[in-house]
Amino acid sequence: MRAPAASTCCAVLVADQCLERDFRDGDGLAVTIWLRWTEPFSGTNPVVFAKTALTTTVITTLVWLVVTYLTKAEPEAVLVKFYRSVRPQITGWQPVARFAPEVPPTRDLAEICSPGCSAA
Repeated sequence: MRAPAASTCCAVLVADQCLERDFRDGDGLAVTIWLRWTEPFSGTNPVVFAKTALTTTVITTLVWLVVTYLTKAEPEAVLVKFYRSVRPQITGWQPVARFAPEVPPTRDLAEICSPGCSAA
């Protein structure tokens, strides 16, 4: 197994802890770095860490909600292809599952098994 490339993640020092963050989580990373750099919170290290973590979570959640509602949905064909290959749990996927009747609905993630094994 190959180790991930050094460019795929970076280390961020938060409250004397080194947290590895993936670049795909850019907004959370940017918020955390900004909060660490500006130091808007006071208190002991655990209190500053908790405030930073909560603020990062709230801002990141607001950003992904805004982006979710402002961007257009994936084309139906992409969703059906994803559903056929991944077979996610049926909850929330019923509208897409109607276009792939040959895929048995997964109601429990334990039902999914790799080829060659049998579900209990």
